[in-house]
Amino acid sequence: MLKNDASTLKEFFGDNLNGSNNHAMFSSYSSWLFQALGGITVAEEAVGADVILISPSFTDTINFVDCWHQTIRGRIECRWRRYKKASN
Repeated sequence: MLKNDASTLKEFFGDNLNGSNNHAMFSSYSSWLFQALGGITVAEEAVGADVILISPSFTDTINFVDCWHQTIRGRIECRWRRYKKASN
């Protein structure tokens, strides 16, 4: 991608220069943020987002997450922050 001076994800990887020059198929970073870090997922068995799972991921390198996801039933928010432990 960088080798060909691209600033967006292309439809094909490698040296194939055909296809779309702005292909969002593999660029769902915002989805990863609220699903993985925020832990907000609409359950597979849900009908109209009536079952929501909340299971945030806590990593050693991220100190906070503040995210939301809009569903047809309303806005779902998840926030967490890591605080340093007091020294003894």
